[in-house]
Amino acid sequence: MKNRIKTYNFNKQNGEEVLADLFLWEKSSHHNFEERHAHSFNELFIFKNGNGNHLMSDSLFKISEFAIHFLPSHFIHQMNRTNETEGFTIAFSDPFLNQLQRFEKKINYLTFFSKPFIINLEREDFEEFNYYFHELAKFKEDTTYFLNLLSLLLLKTIKLNQNLCTDSKNLNFENTIINLINDNYKQKPKSKFYSEKLNISATTLNRKVVDCFGKTISQLQNDKIIQEVKHLLEKNELSIKQIAFNMQFNDQAHLSVFFKQHAGVCPSEFKKVII
Repeated sequence: MKNRIKTYNFNKQNGEEVLADLFLWEKSSHHNFEERHAHSFNELFIFKNGNGNHLMSDSLFKISEFAIHFLPSHFIHQMNRTNETEGFTIAFSDPFLNQLQRFEKKINYLTFFSKPFIINLEREDFEEFNYYFHELAKFKEDTTYFLNLLSLLLLKTIKLNQNLCTDSKNLNFENTIINLINDNYKQKPKSKFYSEKLNISATTLNRKVVDCFGKTISQLQNDKIIQEVKHLLEKNELSIKQIAFNMQFNDQAHLSVFFKQHAGVCPSEFKKVII
C-alpha cells in the first residue's frame, strides 16, 4: 500500500485562522532530512547560507547561499540541508494571496505564485531583502505591521522577476495577455486562438509570453483555471460537480484529473484542508 503524503496546516491562534507566519530554522534537527510532505499554505524558504538539495514537486534544486525558494500550497516537497545551513521560512495562506490579488488587480500575484520557483541573488541584492527579513522576524507578533510588510516583500519579489518586461511595449503586451486569459480561460482555447486575437503567429506569441512570464500561454491559462477552482472551493458555495459545470469541464471526473495534475491534490482533498 502506498504511503500517504502528509499535509501540514497552520495552527489556529486564539481560534482564528492564521494568514501568515515566520519560522526560524534550527541548525541541527530532524527537519534537516525530512520526508516528502506538503503544506496547506504557501512558503518562501530564505537561505542565508548552506548546502543541500530541495525537491519541489518533480524538480530538484540545489540549496545555495542568498537564494529564495518558493513553494505553492499543496505541492509536495522534501528539503535535505546541512547543519551549516541558516535561514527561515515565511508562510502565507491562499486567502492572504487572494486578498492581495483583489486589492491590486494590475499585479498578477496568483499567476506568479502558482508554481514552484527559485531566485538566486547576489550578495548585494540579498542585503536589500534583509531589511524586510529582519523586520518580519522582529515584529512577528504585530499582525498588522507583519502582514503589510509581507505584502511589500511579495511585491518586491515579483518586481525582481519582471526585468524582461520593463519597457512600456512589453508591459502593454503583458496586460493584454492577462486580460485575454481572464476573459476566455473557461473555454480553454488553444494558443492559436490567442495568436489570432493578437494577429501574430503562435510561435511568436509563445516566445513573447515565455519572455515576459517564464511560462507558455497554455500554462498561464491552466494557472488561471486552478486559481478560480481554488477560489470556488474556498467559498464552499458550490459542490465539486457544480464547479466542474461552472468551469465548463465535461464532468466532475475531468475536473478532478486536471486539478490533481496541476495542483498536486484532488479537489475533494483540497476542500477537506480548507473547510
